[in-house]
Parts: sequence; structure tokens; C-alpha cells
Amino acid sequence: MSIFISVASYCDPVLPFTLRRAVEQARWPQALHFAVIDQSPPGQPPLDPAALAPARLSVVTIDPVQARGPCWARALALSLYGEEDWFFQIDSHMDFDPGWDERLILQALDLQTVQRGIVISSYPNAFEL
Repeated sequence: MSIFISVASYCDPVLPFTLRRAVEQARWPQALHFAVIDQSPPGQPPLDPAALAPARLSVVTIDPVQARGPCWARALALSLYGEEDWFFQIDSHMDFDPGWDERLILQALDLQTVQRGIVISSYPNAFEL
């Protein structure tokens, strides 16, 4: 089982927190593959793949001056898809509950008993650092 996590980030200082929390709170962190389009200004510290172990990290870094919008960045992230079993698209400024990955997969499997090709969508709650 593997989970592709698409992240389009534009000048977001919360991005490293989001990625770390996703790994820390996952039931299966080794199943995660983050595909990040990081549109941060030059001079920002690069994302550290070791900080996300055992998850996998694929990053494309783009100067924000060259950015073409969130849909363009999401399309770039999708180009990093490695045929994982599950696709998850998130914002670069999120927090995660314990076992978020297992809960979403179980919800999807329950829905698939009724309908194939499902999409689960939500508007996440606000959080404070």
C-alpha cells in the first residue's frame, strides 16, 4: 500500500511543519510519497528528506517569480506520481490527526463498496501553531 501526497506550496513557511506532522501522525509513514512543488524565494533552507524518513520526498523547487498559479503547480506535482495506490492532494499549511492515513483509506474503501472511482473532499479546520 502506498500513498501519493501532492503539495503545491507558494512562499509558505508552514510547509516543513505540514510535512513533518503528516509523517508523525500517519499510521503507515513508510507508505507516504510526498510530491512537493516548492515555490519559495531563493535563500530559503531546502526541505530535508531525512527529516521525513521513512516517507519518500520528491521536490521541484521553483523561484516564485516563475510561478504560474496553483493549478500549474498541482499539475507539476502530478507529474511526479509513481503509481501509488492512493492519491491525496493537500495544502502546504495543514495539521493532521493521529492515524489520518488509515482513517481516509478506510472511508474510501467503505465508499467503494457502493461506487468505484470515488473522491473524498473536505475543507480542513483551522489550527494554531
